[in-house]
Amino acid sequence: MRLIIQDPRRPFTLLLVAAVLLGVVAFSFFCQRGGFLDVESQAFLLNYTSGRSVLERIFDVARNDWNCYQARELSYAIDLLDAKFIQASAAAGFLHFLSLSHYLFLFAIGWLHLFFMRRYFPEVPFWVSLGLLLTYFTTPSSLIASFFRSSKILVGFFLYLLVWVSFFETGRWRWDKKNSRHLIPLLLGIFFTCLLMTLADRQGFFFCCALALIFAAAAWLYREARWYWLCGTCLAVAAVNTVYNLYLGPALIYSINGYLPDFSFQNMRFLYSFEGLSLHTIVGRVIRSLFLLGETVSFYFGSVGVFWGLAVMAGVLFYLFRKDRQREGWLSLFGMSLLFGMSLILVFRAPYLLWIEHKLVYYWIPTNSIILFGSSLVVADLIKRKIISGMLPAYFLSACVVLNLAQLPLHYRAYTSAESHFAAPSQAANELRDCVRQKRLPVEAFGLTHREKSVCNKLRG
Repeated sequence: MRLIIQDPRRPFTLLLVAAVLLGVVAFSFFCQRGGFLDVESQAFLLNYTSGRSVLERIFDVARNDWNCYQARELSYAIDLLDAKFIQASAAAGFLHFLSLSHYLFLFAIGWLHLFFMRRYFPEVPFWVSLGLLLTYFTTPSSLIASFFRSSKILVGFFLYLLVWVSFFETGRWRWDKKNSRHLIPLLLGIFFTCLLMTLADRQGFFFCCALALIFAAAAWLYREARWYWLCGTCLAVAAVNTVYNLYLGPALIYSINGYLPDFSFQNMRFLYSFEGLSLHTIVGRVIRSLFLLGETVSFYFGSVGVFWGLAVMAGVLFYLFRKDRQREGWLSLFGMSLLFGMSLILVFRAPYLLWIEHKLVYYWIPTNSIILFGSSLVVADLIKRKIISGMLPAYFLSACVVLNLAQLPLHYRAYTSAESHFAAPSQAANELRDCVRQKRLPVEAFGLTHREKSVCNKLRG
């Protein structure tokens, strides 16, 4: 922290970073042309801007999640703020359908990245740190952000904070018994951060369990006390979240809105029942799950193709296992296996996630946070060991950023194409905006669906 404050160029650097990141975001605004409201988003916006009490709106899984209960009410509270911001923007004459929380947490992740890189890797040139951040900022998951749900960007933020604190900040702590009074509040901070992540989305619960497994593996590899404590903390969070998911959340929903949520969406029978699926289908989905993970990495590093993404992952493992980093290599391999497992679960649970519109955005934001963390560590290690100079990763990352930006309009076109699930609402976005702006005309004068007409009336005020 002191190094950042004492940097004489800090005001200029901050302005430069802000200008670059805002420029990237402005480019995404231009490509999205104000965004659009999906059918689900229209229902969310109507509920969040209704006249009911705040608690009634937040604890209403029937309207906020189509009754697919997932115990992520924290994200509903943030979604409510997003909806109110859209409503306030329309009243002020600046009509859009973009998520404010998405961009705020995106910038928060950016600040965390630059802070931790400066704190733990001062030998990494600033331009390299910024390049690492810009690759994250220019992925389609980061820049395509129409109003939908804040759950994944929340998980991405909490997860990024947790991995830095767990793997680096805790290395500065004293883990002997005499220091227990100091350790308890620090571990409580990790506990509540992880708990918030689980209350934001079910992916947050998955990553909480994944972190527990990784910490258990680290405890076995390193035999250090901190990994046992961290593993226990994550397991405690998983237990508390399970209690909330099964008992407290439904009780709150019932007491506030008078009904019990439907748990069928959380049914995991698909993991052990392949009834009706041929061997060819099962093997095909396993391969597609691996390709899906490779494609996510590819979208991060220039969108060159799925095999490029898989090659990047293989290259990282090859480097770690060759350069006296075997323990880090095993942990990385284990972490990649868990990500592949998550991809496998998602594909078997919801094959529609293989559609191009779902490959590009939303679901992979937390995974991108992990890629940002991992790529930062690999580049920092390469520079620290003087295997490469700072200029080589700067050139490589610059090329990735240029490719990401060049392909963003193509990604958005694919996201809203005629083959996309979002084709109809994206095509109706201009008509809906005209309806909101032209208040003198009745909503019936516009070719909108019944729900879109309700949204128009709501945003007209």
